Amino acid sequence: MTAQFDLHETLRRYSYDHAFFCTFSFEPDFFEDYCLEQFDSLETNNGITVIMDGRELDRLVSGPQSRWPRKANIRYLLHAVRPKGRFHPKIFLLTSQTRGLLVVGSANLTRPGLTRNAELARSFSFEINRRELALPLFQSARKFLGNVASRWPSSELARRLEDLDADTLWLSAVPTKPVPVKLHHNLTTPLLPQIIQGIERPVHEVAIVSPFFDDEPKLLDWLQTNVNPKAVTIYTRNGAPSLTAAWCKPPALNSKTYRLLFSRWGEEGRARQIHAKAIGICHGKSTRLVFGSANFTRAALLATPDDGNIEVVLALDDVPRKSVELHKLFDPSGLANSETLTPFEQPPDELEASYPLRVIEASLDDSTLRCVLGSRHDGRLEAVMLFRDGNSLAVALDGSDIDRRAELDEACVRRADRSTTVVFLRGPHGLETNRVLLVNLKDISTGESLRKERRVRDAQRSANQFAAALLELLRLRDTDPLQSFLTYCDIPLAGIARLRGVVREPLTLHQVKTELRRLEARNLREYNNLHEAVIGFCERHTARLGRHARDPSIDAIPGCMHIVRSVTGVLATQIERLLTGLAHVDSLSINEWFECRSKLDQLLRQWLALLRVVHTKWLVALQQVYDHHDIKEAVLPDLEPLKEFARLFTDVRGRVLEQMKRFRVQIPDGRHVQPPIGPENMLQSPLWKRWSDEVRTHQSALEALAS
Repeated sequence: MTAQFDLHETLRRYSYDHAFFCTFSFEPDFFEDYCLEQFDSLETNNGITVIMDGRELDRLVSGPQSRWPRKANIRYLLHAVRPKGRFHPKIFLLTSQTRGLLVVGSANLTRPGLTRNAELARSFSFEINRRELALPLFQSARKFLGNVASRWPSSELARRLEDLDADTLWLSAVPTKPVPVKLHHNLTTPLLPQIIQGIERPVHEVAIVSPFFDDEPKLLDWLQTNVNPKAVTIYTRNGAPSLTAAWCKPPALNSKTYRLLFSRWGEEGRARQIHAKAIGICHGKSTRLVFGSANFTRAALLATPDDGNIEVVLALDDVPRKSVELHKLFDPSGLANSETLTPFEQPPDELEASYPLRVIEASLDDSTLRCVLGSRHDGRLEAVMLFRDGNSLAVALDGSDIDRRAELDEACVRRADRSTTVVFLRGPHGLETNRVLLVNLKDISTGESLRKERRVRDAQRSANQFAAALLELLRLRDTDPLQSFLTYCDIPLAGIARLRGVVREPLTLHQVKTELRRLEARNLREYNNLHEAVIGFCERHTARLGRHARDPSIDAIPGCMHIVRSVTGVLATQIERLLTGLAHVDSLSINEWFECRSKLDQLLRQWLALLRVVHTKWLVALQQVYDHHDIKEAVLPDLEPLKEFARLFTDVRGRVLEQMKRFRVQIPDGRHVQPPIGPENMLQSPLWKRWSDEVRTHQSALEALAS
């Protein structure tokens, strides 16, 4: 059994950058007031995620506001998973750049789980170049988290797993040797068939410890058919939940040596509530010991999430029987006996609330509230924000389908920043959705939005990550965050690699148009406000690529193409902003039209400057040193996402000329005239031809790499 001191010391010993806790039940007060304050592994950790059962979270947020979490989705992410049964695994995965900690067992993230219960768990440590044997278990835990996130997604959980992969490169290393311990889950296959796979016959005994059971001992029938043990011993407490008289003399084992034993757990006179779950299978000269979150129930051992729980267990394969005494492990007090069964009084089933419409996620980005629905809904909706101090606020949501948004005033944002906020949606005719916790994560050192700081960090990792950040910023009505992002985001050339795991899709022009359409004519004002930041970002990164071209490296190609795609995306987005704005105005002043044209000229020249560096400096220098095939292989993944935005630049003149037919320009004498084009503007035919001819030459050289 894992002693309280050992587990606490393990969590206190080192600091980590990422922490993922899977738990069925969760006690916010214990976690926030004790764990976050007392454990070094969490105290300075900005990447804490708790994944818990959805029904348990519903019960939590539907209760009194005084019992809500105070820091959930502000200090740490609290994510709900909803299988048919229960989300029941207990995994703690903590990592940094050089070390890791993995705990798998039966303990929930609660005060009883970590301090009072009799639990069975095991911890594994990893440290680069020192302790690397358990690497396969860490990789299995990471894969399990990824599978859970894919099936029950949230944008924030996906980002946190991306952060984990980017910062914990040792997770993708090749293990040096197999480890005699396996981590099993039931996301696709029930656990019991996995547990007994490869078991040598005959099986001398199956020993079980569990605090929960089914009403009927059908699992014993399954063991009889599939394992045929000579003896079965069950250890539990008298009055265990759902343990009925049917377990005392199961028909399938009448001819076997079957014992149902009741014991007590504890040490030094202090009783502990049994919560451990384990199965020991003695066969030949070996014992297979399996322990973790799974009770001896059908929902845990013979089901998948489609018809039961989600569970995780550790299996120690073929341990010599002499080294593991199951009866001492499962009954450390030695008090087990076959006393008269005390019936368990089954509480009435709680009816789970059903909703015609569900909210999947609610998040706050600067002052924009975003709510994502679980299914299509075309009617009007408002978001009701419930604050922990007892106050509430209802705001009308804009948009249609599954993505709805609202702009919050400063007072509301400040209130949401102070403590956990619960959100549900309300519609006509009494429609109400489920409740969710608002995602509004803060950096623990600065108090600023974690999303702001992560946005820059993510964008520096890959071109697709940059595109995702850009799209996220386009969705905000306020463009100040975009201006700040362009000012402070610097893409490094070193250390950029093709990211593994869950990564973002390339940005599309359709997505850009969709988001900009929301601002209508306001796009022209933001076009002017953002111009200096856009030009500064593009000039800075084009110059960086030019400096690298003096001594290029094939290893830096992903970073170089990251710069090319990101600069292209920023320029194209700014041009699309101009075109969208022009489509929503009827009249401009002569000065406003001059500013539009002049800034467009700068954007087009900046695109040409980037292509010149790419073609005449970088590619030429690369081809002098490296083989064409190697260059092509490194560049190819980025060429297709680049093509769509590259076409925008050659189409822009025709689109502007088309818009000029529908709006007018007011000149100083008050008359409204057809929009003029100055002789120095790029839109003039001779200048445009020279520009477009050179652009085609440079683009063709880049596209030729794919042939």
